Amino acid sequence: MSKNWRGMALFAIGAAAPLALAVCFKFFMAPPTGTFGQASLGDTMHRLVEWSRYLKIAKAFWIEGVAQGAGIAHPIVCLAALGACLKVSPERLRQPVIICSLATLLAVYAGYFYAYVITPLDLNWHLNTSLDRLYAQLWPSLLFLVLGIFKTAEELATTTLTNQRDRTTGRTKNKKIKR
Repeated sequence: MSKNWRGMALFAIGAAAPLALAVCFKFFMAPPTGTFGQASLGDTMHRLVEWSRYLKIAKAFWIEGVAQGAGIAHPIVCLAALGACLKVSPERLRQPVIICSLATLLAVYAGYFYAYVITPLDLNWHLNTSLDRLYAQLWPSLLFLVLGIFKTAEELATTTLTNQRDRTTGRTKNKKIKR
C-alpha cells in the first residue's frame, strides 16, 4: 500500500468513531427541528420521484443565474472576457486542489438542489426566498476556482521555448520569446 493510501486509511479509521457518534446523536437523540423536522419518509420519497419539482428547480436555478447581472455586466460574461485574455492553464486543470474544489462546489450545488427537491415547504416560496442568497454565498467560491484555473499575467508575459518556423529555411527552431 502506498504511503498516501495508508495515510488516508488511517485518517478514515480515526474519523470513524467521532462520525458514528455524531450520526447516532443526530438520528436517535436530537429532537426533530427545522424545515425537515416534521417531514415523513413517505412524503419525502413522494417528492423525490415527482419530476415536475426537478424541472421547476432547474428552471429557477437557471433564471436566478441569468438574473445575477445584465448584458456585459453579467459576472459570467466578465469571467469569460477575463478568460479570453488570460487563457486557461491546462496544467492547473489537472491539479488535485482544482479538481477537489470543483467537486466540492458541484456537490454543494447538488446538495442544495436536492434540499429543494425534498423540502416540505411550498417550493415556489422556498425558491423565491432563498435561491438568491444561495447564489450570493456560492459565488465567491466559484470566482476563486475560476481565477485559480486562469494563467497569471506573469505566465502570459513570458513564453518559454515556442516552436517557430524559420521563413527562409522552412525548418522549425526553438526560440525564447518575450511579449
